[in-house]
Amino acid sequence: MALEYLLVRMNLRSHDNGSNMYRRASPRDHAGNPRSAGSTSVPSTFRNRYEAERSRRYAARPSGRSTFRLYGPPRTRPSRHSRDRRYWSFIYPDSAADDEKVEKEKEKELEKKRLPKEEVKKLQVLTVEDVSFNIVGNALMHHTLKYDCIKGENAQPVFRRGQEFDVTVTFDRAYQKDKDDLFFVLEADEENPGKNLKERFQLDEDGSDTYRKDEDWGARILESDSDKKTLKLAVYIPGDCVIGEWDVKVKTSLQGSEKKFVYRCPQPMIILFNPWSSVDQVHFTEKEDLLNEYILNDVGSIFVGTAHSIGSRPWTYGQFDKGILDICLSILRKAFGFKMSPSMADPVMVARALSRIINDCDDKGVLVGNWSGDYEGGAKPTSWTSSTAILRKYEETGQPVKYGQCWVFSHLLTAVSRALGLPCRSVTNFDSAHDTDNTCTIDTYYDEEGEELKHLKSDSIWNFHVWNEVWILRPDLQDNTYDGWHVVDATPQEQSCGMFQCGPCPVAAVKRGEINVGYDTAFVFSEVNAEVVNWVCDPDEEIKTHSSIKRDYVGNQLSTKTPDGKAHLKKLSYFHQDDPSLRLDLTDTYKFDEGTPEEREAVRRAVRFSRHGGRLFKKSSELEVTFDRKTQTMIGKDLVITSYVNNVSKEDKAVDVIMAVRTCTYWNNSVDDKALEKKTLPRKTIKAGQTEQFQVTVTPQKYLESCDESYSVYAYVCAKDVAANMPYSSQQPFRLRTPDLDIKGPKSAKSGEQLTVTASFTNPLQVPLTNCHLEMTGNLDLHEDDKNDFEFVFWSKLLQHKNVKAGEKVTLTFLVVGEVDDEEDGRVKTMDMVFNSNEISTGITGAYVVELNKPVPK
Repeated sequence: MALEYLLVRMNLRSHDNGSNMYRRASPRDHAGNPRSAGSTSVPSTFRNRYEAERSRRYAARPSGRSTFRLYGPPRTRPSRHSRDRRYWSFIYPDSAADDEKVEKEKEKELEKKRLPKEEVKKLQVLTVEDVSFNIVGNALMHHTLKYDCIKGENAQPVFRRGQEFDVTVTFDRAYQKDKDDLFFVLEADEENPGKNLKERFQLDEDGSDTYRKDEDWGARILESDSDKKTLKLAVYIPGDCVIGEWDVKVKTSLQGSEKKFVYRCPQPMIILFNPWSSVDQVHFTEKEDLLNEYILNDVGSIFVGTAHSIGSRPWTYGQFDKGILDICLSILRKAFGFKMSPSMADPVMVARALSRIINDCDDKGVLVGNWSGDYEGGAKPTSWTSSTAILRKYEETGQPVKYGQCWVFSHLLTAVSRALGLPCRSVTNFDSAHDTDNTCTIDTYYDEEGEELKHLKSDSIWNFHVWNEVWILRPDLQDNTYDGWHVVDATPQEQSCGMFQCGPCPVAAVKRGEINVGYDTAFVFSEVNAEVVNWVCDPDEEIKTHSSIKRDYVGNQLSTKTPDGKAHLKKLSYFHQDDPSLRLDLTDTYKFDEGTPEEREAVRRAVRFSRHGGRLFKKSSELEVTFDRKTQTMIGKDLVITSYVNNVSKEDKAVDVIMAVRTCTYWNNSVDDKALEKKTLPRKTIKAGQTEQFQVTVTPQKYLESCDESYSVYAYVCAKDVAANMPYSSQQPFRLRTPDLDIKGPKSAKSGEQLTVTASFTNPLQVPLTNCHLEMTGNLDLHEDDKNDFEFVFWSKLLQHKNVKAGEKVTLTFLVVGEVDDEEDGRVKTMDMVFNSNEISTGITGAYVVELNKPVPK
């Protein structure tokens, strides 16, 4: 392991060597597909320069060999290298200890070159007394004002690439053009300078912006005071520079002298992606106002349930909160082998690396996935309501956090991506296919009597699955066809290039069935547009024919939060899926309308590699089996499931019908072989063109004993054509609703004002709720006058509560407070809440949202 660590640190080995693969496919180039001959349509500023700039900017630069003396104040914080070492020590303890010794020796050598303050004053050369980054003013221009790290005594400047920032430099004497040379030296990695990680450029004394003609690093004079001792400079960050922390040094010398004197700024600057800049590869070319959601919104929502019973829950990303950006940058460096990498300039490689490091399957990433139902030693996935709680726990312990499932992985990735400046949104795909054999079909096998042959099945359909989209321009692909949203998935489902990572793959390629474009596009295509095929096998388990093909079952109601830049205002376990105030439907961006020529062609294009492809377009069913999907049942009530059998043939059919309901998880529809309820109905003759209705009822006593925290059941119907001895089947998940917390409090308030908030609900069960407690997370605090006995656990607030009787209404009251700075007037803050109990294991959720305004000066 120590050797592995050293190889990664020395850049002799990488996690993903750039050979682009989609799952179980041949290697591709950087784009994931054979490189095209070129494009004649190049619309954007960034695209015009891409190839030339990439070759020039990624070339190694000479470092220079002149002697220098170092001076300036000490660092305000340890180097990023030493801060990361605590994470390395959990993976490579011996090597981390050796590395610490080496770094201390380097620091000693560097200190030998440091000039004492009194010696600096004796020098004839121009020396720097202070460098001011004008942090707040620059933050306004760079859309970074919300970051907590720009405030306080040791504030850090946070900039976005592809634009200028201004900096004020104060010298010990007047700056003289004909006598003094002034250079900026910027280092992203002291350990591995070069290849876009160390930049050196001279001050342009002309004062114009012509220095930007190559869109490279540069600095110019904006203004100076009367005695020339203070210069206000503009520094340009190119749109393709490496994101992360950069050490800033100002080098001065007398013209013609080999002696250089280097002032090291006490704090590094942070550079992020810039979707507002036309020269950045993440330039957002849709309506700029949408960035209020995809970058600046620090709260959101989760969509769960089923396609016809969509539920929503609030979520706090908290990407601007105290310490979060620093944690996100550490995670990014860890994803690239505990070092800065030239690949950190490329949003494609950054997104792919994040999809890997968010899960713990490779390199001890952030979050441990657990779908077993046993969460001992960690938190239930349904208990999380905040990315900040997970990130802070990871930072405090240095170990992967337990436990998460798909929506937790997704919202964690949203928080990290937005923190780094990568436009991102979480997307829920209902009826999401998991195609394990790359056939673009979800195959279920039955014998001639209609019994499922489960041992032949490896594919599955999840009630829902949550992944992410990130916005990237793709000049490396054909024209601008694939610019825009790309799927990235941090949930560890299948390996890609030998690691649990997925994407980015262009959504446009998914829609067109072009599974050879991008990373893992075949896998994502199957998730949203696979054909669901029921196969009938002979007694030797050889495929005889397919009994039904469902072309519209997979990939429904693809959902993301409405991009209004606001907090989650609804707390509903069910709402109408056409309600646009909260949910934006993305289905038509992933697939053409079902059954249209374009949709059929996309499927044909994708399944041409499938071993079943030739059989999928031949035969139609004579019996169609469907369900009433509008069923909405509150937990504690009888669950009534209705199915329909439609005879679409021209002859009357004698039909035997079996209905069964089993418990399931949201990711597995065949958990329990024992049915909660099963009915074999009397043989019925269905006339040609007619439909018959069938029902089955499950009592709460039965489903509450068996359901997991998703409260999902799986209904199965088999209608057998007696004369033809042909079974036709259908299956459908259903979700039981849970109540919501009804939360009331002021909608707006002054900063620092005491707020009274109530949360209430009624127990819907006929049994008491036991082991009850309320958990609160968010960026509001409890007021000092609050009398509740809260316990603080890993950035969450826990309040124990007595048992709740059957049918009893519970009302909780507490006092909260929130504060905003002068620059944050009108900022929305939230408090997410979950009432947990043994009996309603998914929790009862809600959120309090308030707009805070600074007090009016007296």
